[in-house]
Amino acid sequence: MRPSSIYLILFSTGALVVGVLLFARSRQRDPNRPENTSTAITAAEPTASAINSAITSTVDAGLARLGAILVSRDARPNEAGLTFKDDAAYRRFLARAQAQGLTIIDQLDTLRSVRVRYDRIDSLKKDLAQNAVDYAEAAANYFLRIPEKPAKASRADITQVPLRNTTLAFLGATGDRGNWGRGVTLAILDSGVSALDPTFTGRVRTIDIGAGSLPGTTGEAGHGTAVAGLAAGLAA
Repeated sequence: MRPSSIYLILFSTGALVVGVLLFARSRQRDPNRPENTSTAITAAEPTASAINSAITSTVDAGLARLGAILVSRDARPNEAGLTFKDDAAYRRFLARAQAQGLTIIDQLDTLRSVRVRYDRIDSLKKDLAQNAVDYAEAAANYFLRIPEKPAKASRADITQVPLRNTTLAFLGATGDRGNWGRGVTLAILDSGVSALDPTFTGRVRTIDIGAGSLPGTTGEAGHGTAVAGLAAGLAA
């Protein structure tokens, strides 16, 4: 679960609690309303302690998950990236950050985002718990690592020989292939094709799509020339 989802859950829980309390209040008996003589079974209304317990459990679970993210292997120690839902929430955080034990290292006002450092993770958790509705996202400041070289596969040693211009012969296509593909036009969307390459025997055509039409060169269109050669080249 993304950190932003955690705070969405916290906000939704708060809204649910408010709704329950308003509903409970509306169900209180009006002394001026006549008694209904019919018998009714009323479900027990949630107690304040039960509501508080549910809120506490949700908040604790979200903060525990975030705490695990902040101390993960690739996270920069004692740092976090925070984003706020609107300008007002962002300004409120800037005003209280120092008092909450959070040092602002850098900030992007246009994105309502900050990078903070904390001495104790509890300082960050406290602000998140007290001002959950202000946050849009909270995440670790991750290191970017160069992937490790994978282990060599365990397999028998074999001699690898390039096929070069003998691929079709290797596949058993040894007959006359002079008419293969005749009448078929292929579009190569690549770096460009060097029309001077002898494998194409003058069969390359260009289309101007608005950016001009220039002949490709071997130095600039090597990849496109190779792809076109695989698709429509003729063996010498």
